[in-house]
Amino acid sequence: MLATLMQYEDSGTDAAAAAGFGLGLMLFWLLIIVIMGVSMWKLFVKMGDPGWMGIIPILNIYRIFQRSRPDQAILWTILAFVCGIGAFVAMFDLAKLFGKEIVYALGLIFLPIVFAPMLAFGSASYQGPPAPQLG
Repeated sequence: MLATLMQYEDSGTDAAAAAGFGLGLMLFWLLIIVIMGVSMWKLFVKMGDPGWMGIIPILNIYRIFQRSRPDQAILWTILAFVCGIGAFVAMFDLAKLFGKEIVYALGLIFLPIVFAPMLAFGSASYQGPPAPQLG
């Protein structure tokens, strides 16, 4: 009886609001993807590699490890996708390749949309892997 007393009215604005929100969210993520893609392209050009290597998902991680840990590149690339630890290590290595400290690497991990463009379009230059320590 209660259901028959309640009047339901749907004006269609809820569906329009949800569609607008969905479209806005999709455009936001598309912008993030474009910014990260352009940043990775520029970083790989700075490292002396073709820019397209930076936007291919598995290849870009492998190439970062190949530059920073040439003897362990395949192992760390597999770890990057199996348990995620390798992805953090890749960002630490990327920061080191450009002469940045651990704080910058943490920025690459937690705020890549801010720190990757700063690294790509800033004054940082590729310095290569650090020299091995003797003794």
